[in-house]
Amino acid sequence: MTKERSIAEEEANFVGELTRQYGPLLTGKEACALLKYKTPGALSTARKRGHIDISPLAMPGRKAHFYATEHVATILAKWKQSRDPAREKPGS
Repeated sequence: MTKERSIAEEEANFVGELTRQYGPLLTGKEACALLKYKTPGALSTARKRGHIDISPLAMPGRKAHFYATEHVATILAKWKQSRDPAREKPGS
């Protein structure tokens, strides 16, 4: 099994786990909690400044913001991979 394949499988498992737990959509508060932002306003500011690549989903007749669980899970999996010391090259 290649490293890329194991990373992709790990990401797919994580996406599936969050989707089972939260469903296909997250509220703004749920997305903030998972992404470690204190408030929806903080997430919105980070998004506008380009610190995080996530866009809310437009829902007709709703003021609240919703986010795709799959997108949030993918962001979290990428963050984990970039910070996981077990994935660093030996000697670096």
